[in-house]
Amino acid sequence: MSLGGKKPYLDFQKYKYDEKKRRPFFSFAEKPKRSRSLKVFEVSAPPDPLGFSTGSNPFRKQEKKKLNYRRFFSIFFILSFFLAWFWLIFYLPYFDIDNVSYSGIKTLNKEEIQNFVFENYLKSGKYWHKNNYFVTKPEKIILGIKEKFDLSDVKITKIFPDKMQIEIVEKNQSIIYCTLDGYYLLNHDGGVIKVIWEKEILPETLSATVSSTETITTTTVFVVTSTVEEEVFKPSRKEIDVEYNDLPLFCIKKSEKLYLNQKNILPVSFLENIISWQENLKKEGIGTVKYFIGQDNQQSSLEAYLEGTRWYLKISPEDIIQQLQKIKAILNDKEKVTPLEYIDVRFGDRVFWK
Repeated sequence: MSLGGKKPYLDFQKYKYDEKKRRPFFSFAEKPKRSRSLKVFEVSAPPDPLGFSTGSNPFRKQEKKKLNYRRFFSIFFILSFFLAWFWLIFYLPYFDIDNVSYSGIKTLNKEEIQNFVFENYLKSGKYWHKNNYFVTKPEKIILGIKEKFDLSDVKITKIFPDKMQIEIVEKNQSIIYCTLDGYYLLNHDGGVIKVIWEKEILPETLSATVSSTETITTTTVFVVTSTVEEEVFKPSRKEIDVEYNDLPLFCIKKSEKLYLNQKNILPVSFLENIISWQENLKKEGIGTVKYFIGQDNQQSSLEAYLEGTRWYLKISPEDIIQQLQKIKAILNDKEKVTPLEYIDVRFGDRVFWK
């Protein structure tokens, strides 16, 4: 012990042996020793006779997998949402097309078109609504209407949520064709687009009683009395709708009934000539045509009956301008020509009248 009863203090860190400091200056630094890498051999574990896997505790109770209720309810909610959405879209009366408007119908039967569209495309069943806004297909309805009716075009527009507009474009009407059994509206192709009136026409009859006496060489005398009935065919516009009064009326004296959509009643060129005759006779101031009368299966000539005249015209469908000039020349020369029955201008430069 030192004086004062205190233990001497030794600085061990100061006197700690340091090999680097004690090494002579001419010595070389030691090379670091390399650690030898150990080779690892994988050895498969021997099978366990008790059936336990390596590292498992045979006395530990295995945990059961828990059901993910969140995921289950999420899927159930999504499916329920889509089913409810489907039901609202296809079965809610709000989306049923109940208001259908039609336009452009002039000659066709509007009720017939309405019934056809409703029965085939808009009639709702017990489990399926055909008239639903999202189910109704305008293209399908257009094809059906065109197949059923002879039309030029059909346009359908759906208006959300319960309306539909059907625009009918009919074929252009040309003339009214009449027979002893009815009046029919023809288009420019010569087909029947409307049956205006189909009832047997009762023509005016002109009865005459003719008595003739024949004397035989024998003493017997026979008196034969016969009645001759001559039918005078006079077409009338009384059965024709007012909207068709401007169309030419062409009639043939024969008993025949036509049906709707019947084709090729008259040639197209013949129809155009009849229309041209009616327009030019009125334009040239000759007169307004009441009706034309033609011959069955023959389009080489026809008769034109005018309003306010006792006589009629015998004309040809062709060379209309030349025939008009001859008619005007005859009518202008009233001092020499006074027709009482007819004027015939069908044969070249010659004109006949009676």
